Amino acid sequence: MSTRIRTLDILHVYWVPLIPLGLWSRWRCTVCQERPHARNRTRQEFKIVGTIFILVPMVLASWWFLVIGVPEDIPEEEIGPGMVWVMALVSPALLALGIWSIVKHKPEPNFEERLAVVMPYDGPYCLLCGGVLSLGPPERCTECGARHLPL
Repeated sequence: MSTRIRTLDILHVYWVPLIPLGLWSRWRCTVCQERPHARNRTRQEFKIVGTIFILVPMVLASWWFLVIGVPEDIPEEEIGPGMVWVMALVSPALLALGIWSIVKHKPEPNFEERLAVVMPYDGPYCLLCGGVLSLGPPERCTECGARHLPL
């Protein structure tokens, strides 16, 4: 089960409210207190972009330095021949790991399908504080005053 908390967010500077940012709804699981909408895995698009723009240039640069040599404008104290060999061996392994991660990527579960099987809460107790809910169309908690509305 999860609860939806509605808040009015306001931008503060040194505890002085300045700009209202609007009404927001935040969902929290009542068991683990985590956000049910949050992504738990790295998106495949980020993996692809990271592989193309970080790992591929790293492999090319390390092998360029190994075959052609380190440019003269880079002092030899900053990058030695041992470091070039390490990068020339490690960077292809990282590239292979990145490609393997892209190929084996499992998509996120469909949120709408998972949400369809969730049953609405019809218990007599408030999910926020444990107080008793009053009867009526807009059920309210007798302890904290929170409204409990069906979705």
